[in-house]
Amino acid sequence: MKEDVLQAFWNPIWIQKNEFTSQSKQGIRVLNFGQLNHLQGPDFTGAEVDIDGVIHHGSIEIHINSSHWRMHGHHTDTRYNQVVLHVVWIHDEEIQNESGKSLPTIALSDYFTEKDLQKMQITKSNKTEFVCQSHISRVSAVDIKRQLDIAAFSELKKQSEETFQWAESVQFDWERVLFMRLLGYSVDPQNRMNALGLAREIPLRVFRRYEAQSYMGWVLKESGVWHASPSRIKAQTDWLVQMGKQHVFPPLTWIHEWQHRNLRPGSYPMDRILQFLCWMESRNGYLDKLLIEQEYDQLDLALQIEAEPSILGFMRGTDKEKEGAVADPMIEAANLLRIKPWNYLGRSKLIQNAIIPVWGARRIFLGLPLTAGLLDPLNSGVFELNRISSQMKWIAQQEKPNQRRSYGMMNQYKQFCEVKKCSSCGIGRALWDSNLQRD
Repeated sequence: MKEDVLQAFWNPIWIQKNEFTSQSKQGIRVLNFGQLNHLQGPDFTGAEVDIDGVIHHGSIEIHINSSHWRMHGHHTDTRYNQVVLHVVWIHDEEIQNESGKSLPTIALSDYFTEKDLQKMQITKSNKTEFVCQSHISRVSAVDIKRQLDIAAFSELKKQSEETFQWAESVQFDWERVLFMRLLGYSVDPQNRMNALGLAREIPLRVFRRYEAQSYMGWVLKESGVWHASPSRIKAQTDWLVQMGKQHVFPPLTWIHEWQHRNLRPGSYPMDRILQFLCWMESRNGYLDKLLIEQEYDQLDLALQIEAEPSILGFMRGTDKEKEGAVADPMIEAANLLRIKPWNYLGRSKLIQNAIIPVWGARRIFLGLPLTAGLLDPLNSGVFELNRISSQMKWIAQQEKPNQRRSYGMMNQYKQFCEVKKCSSCGIGRALWDSNLQRD
C-alpha cells in the first residue's frame, strides 16, 4: 500500500460517507474533504471538519500508519499546526503537532477493506483519472452548466483583479493596460512574462508619432529578442534593426530569457512581436474602441488589420529601387512578417484573455458589479480544443461546444479536478447527494 493510493481514495465519490469516530472516540463529520496540495505541507488544504459539534477549518494529512507522522518529522514542523484531522489506514500511535496539541485520527481500515482500495485503483486505471467521469450521467445538465459557469467566472474574477493591479501601476491608463495584455497574450505562454515586461516599457505615443521602420528595430534590438532569435531570422531582419532610430526612444530592459523550445518557425517570439507591432501600426496606437463592452463579432472585426501597414509599402518601395535583385532580403522579411488578419494569434484567445479581463478591471474601478455576463461574447466563439479541454469534453457532452464551454472546462480542470477539490465542486456535491439517496 502506498500513501498516494490513500490520497486518491480520500474523495467523497469513493468513500461515500462523511461521518466517522476518531481513535479517541470523538464524533467526526467531514463537511469539506479539502483540495490536494501539490506543494510542500499537509496533503489536503481548505478542509472543513466538524469535531464533536465544533467546526474546524484547516488541513488534512494522510498516512498509511499514524506513526509516520513522527517519522516524517511533522511533530516539529510548524506548517503542520494547521492540520485539523489525521487520516490513516492503521492507527498504531497517538500523535501531536509542534505546539503539543493532540490531533484527532481516523483509521480508514475500520470502515473499508483493501478490496475497496483495489476497486478504486482498477476503476481509475480502466477508465479515467477523473473520479466523476464514470458517474456523470447521474448529474443533471443544469448542475453541470452551473458548475462550469462557476469555474469560468472564478477565473474571470481572478484575471480582472490581477488586471486592476496592473492598472494601478500605470495610473489607470486603460489603453496602456490593454496594450500590455494584448502583447502578453500574443506570444506563446513560455514567453508571456517577458512580453508583459516589454509592454510595460513601451509608451503608446511611439505608435502615434513615429513610422514603423523607426521603432520596430528599436524594440527588437533593445529588448534582446533579436539577439536571442535563430540566425536565419536575424539575417532576414538585420536591415530592420539597423534602421531603428537611436537615442530617440526610451531605453528598454534587456531580456535574456526569450525561449524557443517546442516552437515552430513563425511562432517564435520575434515573429509574434513583429506581427503585433504591425497591427498596432495599422491602428496608429489607439485601442480605445476595444475598451467598450461589445459583441463578439464587433470585437473580432476590430482585431483584424483592415488596411495594409505602411511598413509593407516601405519594403516594396525599397525593392523597386533595387531593380535586378534576385532575392531581396526585405521581400523575405515581408514574407516573414506574414501580415494577415489576426488569425495567427487566435483572436478568440485575445478576446478571452486580454480584452474581457480589462473590461472586468474597469468595472471594479467604476464600482460596477463583476458579473458572468462579461463572458457572454464567448458564446459566439469557437470551442478551443487543447490538451486540457480534450480531456474534459466528457463533462459537458450535451452542451453546445462554444468558446465559453471550453473556457469553463479548462478552469474546471485547473481549479477543481486537478487539485481534487471535489467537496467544493457542484458536480461532486451532486454525486455525493445522489449516493446518499441511493443508500
